[in-house]
Amino acid sequence: MVERGRSVFDTVCAAIKRETGFEGDITKITTADHIDGWDSIAHITIMYRIEVLLGVSIDMRETYEASNIGELAEMIEGKIGQ
Repeated sequence: MVERGRSVFDTVCAAIKRETGFEGDITKITTADHIDGWDSIAHITIMYRIEVLLGVSIDMRETYEASNIGELAEMIEGKIGQ
């Protein structure tokens, strides 16, 4: 589950940084293309990490519809409690 005081967006960013080693800033308009190390394999591991951290099931196909990290976080937030 989400750590106390940590938003879904922050959890998504933490998963991205952990799985890619990216050290820069991530904003809601950041895309995967802006993050070094985010390839197709990293995408799978990032989504798995988010599933574990948040206790949600993510449809990988849906994740490709998000045009940026903010939309991805909103999509995942909508799955919490389902």
